[in-house]
Amino acid sequence: MASVMNALSYAGPATHSSNAYTCVAMLKKATGWADRRLAKLTGLDEATDFVVNQPTYVVDRHTFASMVASIYDQSVPNKSLMDVATGARITRTLTMHATALWDPTTSSRVLLAPNVLERTHRYSLDQSQWCKWVNMHAGLYGVILSAAPFLWKPDGGLDVFIERLLLADALVDACMDTLTAKNLSSVEWLRSHGPRVSVRSLIDYVGVGEPTDENQNTHVPDNPSRDGIEEFARFIIHGGHLPRLVEDEANVPSAHECAHPDLWTMRVG
Repeated sequence: MASVMNALSYAGPATHSSNAYTCVAMLKKATGWADRRLAKLTGLDEATDFVVNQPTYVVDRHTFASMVASIYDQSVPNKSLMDVATGARITRTLTMHATALWDPTTSSRVLLAPNVLERTHRYSLDQSQWCKWVNMHAGLYGVILSAAPFLWKPDGGLDVFIERLLLADALVDACMDTLTAKNLSSVEWLRSHGPRVSVRSLIDYVGVGEPTDENQNTHVPDNPSRDGIEEFARFIIHGGHLPRLVEDEANVPSAHECAHPDLWTMRVG
């Protein structure tokens, strides 16, 4: 899947070698900045210690596509033909639009330099600050998925996989929302003007969901767990409940608990 796509696409946009070198250097330097803040943002000391001792790879689009395809293959092992097609769309979309990810299959941060550089220019971002933002986002994913592997490799098919990734994505966003100008001077500019590739927007874009009409157009089906998951994630992060949530797969919220976090608190203690 990835090899076919790579044969039909470029490894990155055309740019001067000095620009590419500077971007790669800034991304690597930003890893240390992010590492020093991960534990405070998550409260997951053990998972943070694990993540900061894992490698960080700065890659082009071709390498990134191969990694995404591998993650999908391991996360959704028993795929139907429709699942394979969905995986191809996810791989292509992430490769063209994402800036970084945590690869749970190799326990590494993967930073997509061509997309980071392209977004820097398109959105008029401070490159150093933007590289820190990208690195922090990937690092938070690493901490959360390392502490709770059931969020990326659940028992179930594609639908369960998507639901768990939506939860992880919302938790990462809630952590990022706690950053202030003391942490990152241009944080408000990055929030307001920087690009945002979320799991939910990815699902909308590739059309994962149930048919909506006779023409078989697809969408994300109405689902309380999806609709309330952002608020639930903020409740978890701001209340300091993340360590409890990732303790056990049984602590993953139901759709009703996403809408009523107090019920989740009563159940898990």
